[in-house]
Formats: sequence, C-alpha cells, structure tokens
Amino acid sequence: MICPHCKISFFEEWSTPHAMVWNDNHVAQGIKSSACPNCGKLIVRIVEGKLDIDSEDFVEDSEGKHIYDEEFTVYPTQSEPMLSEDVPEDYKTDLIEAKAILESSPKASAAISRRLLQVILEDELKIKGNNLSKQIDKFLELDHIPSHLSKSIDAVRVVGNFAAHPNKETNTGLIVKVEPGEAEWLLEVILSLFDFVFIQPKRIEKRRKELNEKLAKMGKP
Repeated sequence: MICPHCKISFFEEWSTPHAMVWNDNHVAQGIKSSACPNCGKLIVRIVEGKLDIDSEDFVEDSEGKHIYDEEFTVYPTQSEPMLSEDVPEDYKTDLIEAKAILESSPKASAAISRRLLQVILEDELKIKGNNLSKQIDKFLELDHIPSHLSKSIDAVRVVGNFAAHPNKETNTGLIVKVEPGEAEWLLEVILSLFDFVFIQPKRIEKRRKELNEKLAKMGKP
C-alpha cells in the first residue's frame, strides 16, 4: 500500500482485528492497525463483516481467516491530492474522485483510474482502440517514453492480473474484483502519466520561451 503519511509504498502487515461491536443484523466492526516501516507512523482502519454468533467474532473462510466486507482508513484522515494547474480539469476531477473512494471501494477507484488511463492514451497520445492491453502495447512502442514510465504502465496489466480479468482491458470502466495494491498502483501510474503528458511539456516550453527571450535581448537567434 501507499503510506498516507509519507506517500511511500510498502508491504503492509496489519494487526488481527476482532469483532468489537455489532448490530441487530449481526454486522460487526473492529479495528486493525499497521506502522509504516519508512516513516514509522501509525495507520488505523475500521473493518466490517458478518458476525459468527457462536464465536462472537468475524466469520472465517475455509482457511480460518476472517472475512471483511468493507474496510476504511480512519487515521490519518485523507486529504485531496495536490495537482498541477497544467493538468486539465476533467482529468483532475476523475483522479480526485478515484483517490477519495480508494479506501471505501478499491474496485470503484480502480475502475475510474483504468478508464482515465485509457482516455489519456486515446485523447492525448492518440493511441486508439477498445482494448487497454493492446493500447499499452502501442504506448510501449513509442520511442520517447522514459523507461520508468513504460515499466510502470506495463505493470498495470500484471498487477491487475488482466489474464484472469479480461473485462479490465475490454471494458475499463466496469467495477470488478481488484488485486491487492492494484487500485493504489493505478493512482501512482496516473500521476506519473500526468507529469509526462501535461506538466513536463509545459515546463520545457516555459524554459524554452525564457531562453529565447534572453537570446533575443542579446541579439542572437
């Protein structure tokens, strides 16, 4: 996961939550926590699932692991990501929405991000098609893509296990099961793509304009 404090990815290890409260429908809630190994700060989540009346704890699967239907972070509170003014508003709105619902619904967050990734490939990089995996292949064939970005986007289908979930590549906006860390990874990839497609070209153009102005003052072409 991505640490909500320092924004660095790590493999989380959570404490085992036990049912603390439940309602008349036998829906139970508990608390689990983890500490980021990078910054050492605490992360706390509420988990929710069906109650086993006999054990007065969460229902378990065939391997004896608790089953949770929902979970969301209660500490630290999430803040809206800061995005450059160079990124078009429609794209920023989609990313902010995907970020906002990440904890409550990773499936919905990933669906928004996958669709946003496809739209950027189609509309900004002119990579047409109705299959995200094939569009990623075409993206990787471009000769001006930084290696870190090409590897990150190529990993989208690996992390998302496209082979097992073909709807992710043919119907990108569909809400389907996500793999662990997939929704978080998609957000990171979108941010990297924003930087490549929108932010860096604007910075380069601004520097080129400043250089041309200096050259003009010196009487040089």
